[in-house]
This record gives sequence, C-alpha cells and structure tokens, in this order.
Amino acid sequence: MIHTSMSVKSGLLTCIILSFLFTGCRHITTNDESFLIKEKENTINNLDSLSEVLRIQDVTKALKYAREAVKLSNDYSLTDELSKSYLALGNAYRNSYPDSSYFYYLSSLKLTQNRPWNKNICAVYYSLANLYIESFDNKNAICALDTCIRLAEKEKVYDVLSDAYTVLGMIYFNINDSCMAFKMYSHAFEIAKKNNLTKQSGISIGNLSMFQKNENQIQAMQKKALEYLQKVPGAKYELCTLLNDIGLRQTNTDSAIRYLRMSYDQARQGNLKENMIGAANNLAYYYLDKNMVEKAVSLIRDTAIPMAQQINQLEWLSVLYDTYSDILKSRHQWNSAYTVLKESIDYKNRYDVRKKEGQTRLLMTMLEMKNKELTIAEQKSELKSRKSQNGFLLVMLILSVMLILVSLAALIIFRQKSAIKLKRQQIDSALKIIELEEYENNRLGFELHDNIGYLVRVLDGYIKALNIKEKDIKLNIIEKLNDLGTKITTLTNRVRLIKDDNNNLNDLISDIVNDMINLTGIDVVYFIPAHMPKIKREAMIHICRITQELLTNADKYAHDATIHLDIAFAGDILLLSYRDTGPGFDPDLIENRCIGLHSIKERVNLIGGDSELKTAPGMGTQWEITVPLTKYLRNF
Repeated sequence: MIHTSMSVKSGLLTCIILSFLFTGCRHITTNDESFLIKEKENTINNLDSLSEVLRIQDVTKALKYAREAVKLSNDYSLTDELSKSYLALGNAYRNSYPDSSYFYYLSSLKLTQNRPWNKNICAVYYSLANLYIESFDNKNAICALDTCIRLAEKEKVYDVLSDAYTVLGMIYFNINDSCMAFKMYSHAFEIAKKNNLTKQSGISIGNLSMFQKNENQIQAMQKKALEYLQKVPGAKYELCTLLNDIGLRQTNTDSAIRYLRMSYDQARQGNLKENMIGAANNLAYYYLDKNMVEKAVSLIRDTAIPMAQQINQLEWLSVLYDTYSDILKSRHQWNSAYTVLKESIDYKNRYDVRKKEGQTRLLMTMLEMKNKELTIAEQKSELKSRKSQNGFLLVMLILSVMLILVSLAALIIFRQKSAIKLKRQQIDSALKIIELEEYENNRLGFELHDNIGYLVRVLDGYIKALNIKEKDIKLNIIEKLNDLGTKITTLTNRVRLIKDDNNNLNDLISDIVNDMINLTGIDVVYFIPAHMPKIKREAMIHICRITQELLTNADKYAHDATIHLDIAFAGDILLLSYRDTGPGFDPDLIENRCIGLHSIKERVNLIGGDSELKTAPGMGTQWEITVPLTKYLRNF
C-alpha cells in the first residue's frame, strides 16, 4: 500500500510539473519539444499503470486515473497513448459496466489496427476475449484469442502470449475438454519458462497441477507455483487464489487454516476485498470443524459481511449469509438460522437480477455496435459503386432487419428463460424454507410427545399420592389427566403420520377436523370422500397444513360460527371448499399482516394450485382452492 500511494503522488506531481512547463514556456527548441512530448507520454503511461493496478483494489480511483489519461491523450493528440488509455478505461469498467467496457475496447481497437506497434492491439484482443467469456460467448472469445496469439507471436509479446494460452485452457476446461485444456496450459508454461516470465510460470504450474492424479504431486506443484508467485510484487490476486486452493486441498484442518489465513493476510495487504471475503468464508467452515464457533461467527458476521456490504457485492452476501445460517444451525439456533437463510436467498435473487441486467445491456451494446458497423459498410459500398447502390442497399437493409429481428427474438427468449429460471429458484427457495419449517415442527412434536408423556405420568402419580377424601373427584381428575395425555399423544403422532407416504389423505384430514372439533369446540360440518387417490408426501403435507390453517383461523376469528369444509375430486383435480358464517374481514387491510393468509396462498402456489378468497366485514369467509394432482399421484 505504501508503494502504491507513493506512485500516485509521483504521478500527480509529474502532471503538475508538466502543466507548469506547457503553460509557462513560450520559446522552446526542437530538443525541448521532444523532451516535453516524452514527458507527456510518461505521464499518461503512469496514469494507465495506476489504473491497471487499482482496478481490482479500488475501481473508483482506477476509473479516475484512466479518464485523466484519456483526457491528456486527446489534448495532446497522442494516438498510441489514447489507444492504451481506452484499454485501461475498458478494463476498469469491465466488472461493473461491461457494456461501457465493450465500447472502449472497440475504440482502442480502431486506433491500433493501422499502427505499426502492435503490442497494445494484442492486449485489446486479450481483454475482448475475457469480456466475451463473461457474456458466455465462447465462440467469439476463441476467435479473439486466436488473433491475440497470432499478433503476440509476430511481435514477440510473450507475457500476453502466455496469458492467452492460459485463458484458452480455461475455456476448454470449462467445457470439459480436458485434453485440449492440458495442451493449452502446457503451451502457456513452455512460453513462460522459456522467456523467464515468473508470474506466468506460477500461474501455469498451478493450472497444470489440476491434471495430476497423485495428491502429493498436486501439492508439490502448487507449492512450486507458490514459490514463483511470491517473487512477483504485483501478483497478490493470483497468490491469494493459489493459497486458497492449496488450503482447500489440505486433509489436515490446521494446515488448511494456515494456508487460508495466509491467503486472507495477502489479500488484506493488497486491499483485495473479494479475496479477503472468499478466504474468510472458507476459514469459517474449518473453524466450525474445530468447534471454534465464536471465531467463525466473528469472521463472518463482524468482518466478511460488513466488507461485502461496503462494496455492494450481492453474490458474496448471499454466500456469507448462507454460511452464517450454517453456523447458527451448529448452535441449534433454528429461528435465527431461518431468518438469516431468508436474507441469503434475497441477496441471491437480487444478484441474479443485477447480473441478467448487465448481460442484457452488454448484448444490446454488441448489437448496436454491429448495426453501426453494418451502416458504415453500407456507406462505403455506396461510394464505391453508384450503379449497384439500390440493389446493395436493399440487400443490406433486409440483412439488417433480419439480424435485428433474430437478435430481438434471441433477447426475448433469453429474458423469458431468465424469468423462468428466477421463478424456479424462488420456488426452490420457498420449498427449502418450508421444509426447514416442517423439520422444526416435527422436532417440536417429538419433544412435546416425550415431555408431555413424562409430565402426565408424574402428575398421575402425584395425584394418586394426594389424600383426597372424595374418591369420585380424585378418579375424575386422574381420568381427565389421562385423557389430556392421550389427546396430546394423538396430536403429536399426527405430525409424524403426515410425514408417512403410506397414509391416506382422507384419514389424515378427517383426523385433523375431528381433533379441532374435540379440542376447540368449533362447529364444523364437513364432507370428505371415503375413497381418495394416493398422493405423494409433498402434496399431502401442504394440503393437510392448508386444512389446519383454515380451521385454526376459524377457531380464532369465527369460533361461534358454523363452518363448512368440503373436499371433492374432478378428474385429477382436488377441490377444497371452505366457508363460515363468521364476522368476515377486509383482506386489503390485513393481508400483509396476516401470516396465516400468506401461508395458505404460498402453499397452494407451491403445489401448482389456485386459491380464491371471498370475504368482507359481516359477510363471512369463503375459500375456493383447486390443486392439480397429476404429478403428485402415486402409482401402485
């Protein structure tokens, strides 16, 4: 950090000195002018270098220095420096605004294509390839990397050449082509070793270690890669990543903690907050393995989560809250774990929305750029041949319209798939939460069964020991107490029966209704078919819980009313009808505050059903619920 701040001050001081020289000197010689131009170029190059160093640590400062470099390059009409500054600005924008990044890469590319010095054009194609990978366009990424490799070999830019082969290896590895991935990583290592590229050598050895079958050999290669990267001052990011991978491969918990701690410390020294968060998340699980729960809590709750909130990293917030939920579960704090898990799901949904919006903007920008290129090509063709103008324009117009229509259709399909995927994730998340609730209910049922049974036996013995002269009263108390124990046992057994695939839905619902009648005294008139189809446990749980919630609400708000509950079947559709003559209510006033209403609707939605609520003050309450059971029917 000291080195970086000194570089910043040095760069700014140079700018001030140059500004003074350019405005204060009126009569300069040819040698002085060449010196001043060289100083301008050095200033711009320093700003570009600062931007590249800071784009991972501090994006705001990286953008600031890159914009200053672009301004100076434009002011002094330095084409090569402007191309490098556009590249630096594109790199700084890449993680936050990929559409802006794509625009500046193309701007840099246009300035470098006709220039004799091609080192920068290699870097532009390399950056474009990484952007294509992030937008899941492997085809264009490979094309860009092939161009980058060809130009880098020609101009002998070996660091970019090695990096390009590494990225090609990553693409093939991600599409499960291990043979080609190994070949690309090997090329990258050979180039790095031949040209004494320490950083690239370390990265390549680390990648090649993944293809070793012997664990000892893997660890030996990773430690060799570590030796290389520790020699490179500007490789903090790669060093942290490698230390993290080594830590996760350790079979000994103490060794894993040591390497992950080293990764965390290196990330902190380099101000690499995302690497710090990742190392902290992994460390927390190893602390749990050693029963160091307080350390895990402190690391996640007090360090990692505030850091992720500071940089607004939604994906890491989702992961960290999920980890914190696991920590709370290890403490048996189920309610807190449930609350934290909902926070994790919420951040995951927000991250998915943000990511899809960014990808959509990038696709629209690429489409716009392609349309502009088509327009430019059309204008050039018009100047070359006036005779074929009309026919050529017509063909290009048709192609443009077709391209736009196809692109729009692809975009619509992409957004629809994204919406479906998001909805599916929300449903899966809701199912996971409800499954956790069912688990907690079942656990409480077992505890209630065991504790109440014991308490009833103790009270029974205590009452028998009392010297009550009226034997009838004493026998009546014992009888009522035993009856209470039997009812509670029946209720707790009901919780377990709902979990059993072998139970019939009509028996379970009948028992639920009778239990409510006996325990609460509500007046329920119900009809349940004697023969009902066998359905899977998932749907059976939701239907039973919906019935329980309807009758519970009736006991709370319509206790003295007459309640009608009917179940019928129409083909594979279950019809559940509920109505009472109670006081009714205004659903718009209490729906957001009533957990019971929300629970009924959510459970109906989760099993693909529809629910309709009709009620008003003084008009009673009526529910009409339909559930398609086609996918829930059990075959015997």
